[in-house]
Amino acid sequence: MGSAKKRRLRERVGAGAHDETGQSPPSGESAASITTPVWMLGFALLLAAVFSSGMLVAQHFLGGSVPGCGEGGACDRAAASVWGSIPGIDWPVSFLGLAYFVGLLAAWLIVPRDGVTRLRGLVRLGGLASIFYLIVIIAGGYACPYCLVSHAGNLGFLALLETQRPRGNWFPRAFLRSAAVQRTAIGFVAVTVVLIGWNVLAEQRAQEREDRALDEATRQIAASDEEEGAAFTGRYRRGPERAAIRIVAFTGYQCPECQRFEHEVDRLLEERDDLSFSVKHFPINPDCNPHVSRAMHPNACWAARAAEAAGILGGEEGFWRMHDWLVEQQGGFTDAVLNSKLRELGYDPREFIRVMMGDETLRLVREDADEAVSLGLAYTPMVFINGVELRNTQASRTIRRAVQEIAAMNPEPRSPASDRPPDALTRSMEEWRDNPVRTIPEARAERQFGDSDAPVRIEVWGDYRHERTRALDQMIRKRLDDWPDVRYAFRSFPLDESCNDLLSSTAHESGCLIAAALEAAADVGGRPGYHALHEWIIEYDDVVTGEALAEAVGQFGMDEDEWLERWRSSPVHEAVRGHIAIVDEINTRLVVPQLFIDGRWAPRFELDDADLLGTMVNEARAAQ
Repeated sequence: MGSAKKRRLRERVGAGAHDETGQSPPSGESAASITTPVWMLGFALLLAAVFSSGMLVAQHFLGGSVPGCGEGGACDRAAASVWGSIPGIDWPVSFLGLAYFVGLLAAWLIVPRDGVTRLRGLVRLGGLASIFYLIVIIAGGYACPYCLVSHAGNLGFLALLETQRPRGNWFPRAFLRSAAVQRTAIGFVAVTVVLIGWNVLAEQRAQEREDRALDEATRQIAASDEEEGAAFTGRYRRGPERAAIRIVAFTGYQCPECQRFEHEVDRLLEERDDLSFSVKHFPINPDCNPHVSRAMHPNACWAARAAEAAGILGGEEGFWRMHDWLVEQQGGFTDAVLNSKLRELGYDPREFIRVMMGDETLRLVREDADEAVSLGLAYTPMVFINGVELRNTQASRTIRRAVQEIAAMNPEPRSPASDRPPDALTRSMEEWRDNPVRTIPEARAERQFGDSDAPVRIEVWGDYRHERTRALDQMIRKRLDDWPDVRYAFRSFPLDESCNDLLSSTAHESGCLIAAALEAAADVGGRPGYHALHEWIIEYDDVVTGEALAEAVGQFGMDEDEWLERWRSSPVHEAVRGHIAIVDEINTRLVVPQLFIDGRWAPRFELDDADLLGTMVNEARAAQ
């Protein structure tokens, strides 16, 4: 073949072999277009990963739980673990994940389909990262659903790309010049910049709240006097008996925030000789703590009782050696792991287990839990410095800053008998007063109890089949005669995902059905009809069915056919969703009941030995 003919052949071959960059494809990986079904599947996988990582980012910024991840659950524990942030810069791993997945999605949407396979090398690296984190999740017991979906989406996307030909090398030549990789990088950088800005603003606001709380705490600590009473301290103490700075904390060994707090205190104890530290137990598990209703931390009771058994058998040193190990283990252990550690610590496993399972350890743990409730505990860790509660302990370096500010005042060393925390009523009132006043839309007149023009407003969101919601509603309505200047509105927040998009599971399957029934009763029967059906449902203990509701509506003088038509109408169901949306706007905690008094959220409404609800309402009345 002549040279001119060979040259023309090379030009013809080369003309069809350029990728989306306008360059010849790198050796080992030529351009290949993907089909529409494959593209759609890739889009769905990346969208799932973006959504899941976005939910984890939202959890970080909102400071509460997200649907499917309750407080203290796997998502919280994963975020609080050493694997939850990027070493060196202390950024949540979820930030990195969201930026990465948004970048990939941007490239997938923008780059021509014959160029997206250039992402393969980058996605292979991402796949290795997902495999690593899945191992961490399994080994650490961090079964966070959003983490799992993000990594599943990433690995699924990798598998999808690997099915596309040609498979090529791990990193083909001109990898970084690929338009797909460049678009991914642009998306990654853009999202990262947004997250940096958002995080800076969030940290500034958190810092302002922390500074206010810290200033108030240090002011109270400085104002404390010399009078002495019963010592406020744990059974075992680190540091001097008389110390200038005395930290007492109610904690749980499986509480993620408690782990972070313990590590911060450990560093302070290493640095300072004017600080003492003791712990009291508050396991989030009804097996040993009658003040909680569900076992958020399944091994917390046995961990607390193991620490107490070590103290009984080994004294101060024995308690702290076991305590440190339990913190390291995050409160989790098997029988075999515990027995091995007991032998290492010099205990007879049989004798230790006998003591651990005995009545004395249970009594001691319950004694601590009772004391915590008497002080108004609402979360763990609940931390006191010199008898004054330090709020917002989940913020970074709060403990260190508090200790440094108090030390700068040169307080005199005192014994724990100088420390007297306020009781639960005082604390709960302060907590309610400190909450901001929210702008809450007025409830329709038909839904209100009491005088519609009364100046003091009480709003409750709840599920009609939820026991504490029903108890709160009855408490309020029984006292309205004594509060003529108070109006009360109940709004539905069904614990039923069929109409409540904020939930990921259903607690009461009839929740949406009942909420719509009340809206229809307000439309058809006005205020008397709504009140009658509301009171009937609150007191009705049987399963609520459509037939039972229709029969009750007829008994209360409403037209059943008209009510049924309204019950099935779209406006009624939209009204229910409107009540739910208000909660989403004014409060991040998706718990029921939600109580607001004159626009301020009340985190609790009852105490064992004080009339908290009446005290809050009477203070609001006096302020008018």
